[in-house]
Parts: sequence; structure tokens; C-alpha cells
Amino acid sequence: MGAGAVGSVLVTGSATASTAAVLGTASVKLAATGTTAGMTGSKALDHLSKGYEKARSVITGTTNVYRSISSAEATDIMNTSQFNFPLGGMEAKQFAFSYGEALKFGSQPIINQTSIVSASVPNSMVNQFYLHNVDYGIFTRIMTVDYETIGLFNQAVEGTIKIMP
Repeated sequence: MGAGAVGSVLVTGSATASTAAVLGTASVKLAATGTTAGMTGSKALDHLSKGYEKARSVITGTTNVYRSISSAEATDIMNTSQFNFPLGGMEAKQFAFSYGEALKFGSQPIINQTSIVSASVPNSMVNQFYLHNVDYGIFTRIMTVDYETIGLFNQAVEGTIKIMP
């Protein structure tokens, strides 16, 4: 399905939940990689994927968040089915609101984390976490989960965590 069709479905609101999931995956992957689209096309697709995320949020009652992760963090999540803080590590985890932004952040040479984890947070709980702007060249907005709120976050996203290579 082309970008025009994706845009049409998102603008008209005619997507079912399953159709939205298929469209979202296609548009996000194109937006993140820039495949078959020039810079202008990639930015347009990124906007469409953000529109998809908003539509999906209304349909499902949840907001997807994304984080680039190291292989060690991926292993820990696979073993525990939750997010944890490593001993001596940062006591906060930051999540993007789009797959493309998380991938862009993780793909930076200094970061070099190409695996992305997603989780679905109930819309009623999103504002219980710290929402702010940081790294304006990459993120439009992020959600920070700190040491005090990690338990609440893990309960909220239980069973929705997915690791994408």
C-alpha cells in the first residue's frame, strides 16, 4: 500500500484496528529507513506514522512507546518480561512516542543500538510519567520512567512488551 493510500485511510479514519496495525508497520519502517523515499518523502511518512500512532491510540485506548536498547538490556527484558535498572546504571529510562525516533536515536554512531523495544501504556496512565522535550533534532517528545515509577510502569505495560531486532 502506498503512502497516499496510507494517508487516505488515516485521514478518513476508515482503518480497522488490524488494518491500522498493518499500515502503521509499513509506514513506520519506511519513515525510519527512508527506503524508496527521498528526504521529503521520509519526513512525510514520519508524519503519517505519527498520525497512525494517534489513530491507533484512540482505537486501542493505549499509547505505544519505543526505546532503543542494547543487547544486554534486550536479554534482561526477555528474561524478566519487564524493564529494570542495572546496578550502578542510570535510574531512568526514556521512551519515544514513535518507532522512527527511537530508531534514529539508537542508530547514532555513539549509541549504536539497533534493537527497539515497544510497550503499550494505557492512555489513562501516560500523564503519570514525566513527559518532556529533549534532543530536539531527534525526538518531538519523550516519556521518562524513573526509579520511583518503574514498578507502576511495569504493571501498566505487562504483557505488551515487544522486542524488535
